[in-house]
Amino acid sequence: MSHSAALTNGIAYAGRATTTGGVPVWQDITNADNPGFPFGKACGITFLGQGGDSYIQVVTTDGKVYQTHGDTNGNDFTWNERWTELTPAPTPPALRGKQFKGDPMRGASRNRLL
Repeated sequence: MSHSAALTNGIAYAGRATTTGGVPVWQDITNADNPGFPFGKACGITFLGQGGDSYIQVVTTDGKVYQTHGDTNGNDFTWNERWTELTPAPTPPALRGKQFKGDPMRGASRNRLL
């Protein structure tokens, strides 16, 4: 048995496959059983499982992290808990931009547009 998570078109899914690495059966975890999902903002997802407890976290476009819990012991695969915001959220380092230099493989001049 293996578990996974996917985010597509702004909807989070928990997946369960009968074999490790097998094709999962997906369950929508943004429905009424899991209130509090950050609709329109989720852009990344992760899955953590330990024993009979599993957690799915999503990160949003504004840097917030939300989490829900699922019971995943044996044949149990129940996702019916609220999404909660984890605080504090990670604080990214300052952005470090690099100077655009053009594409030398295409013969473009440096820093020249068209």
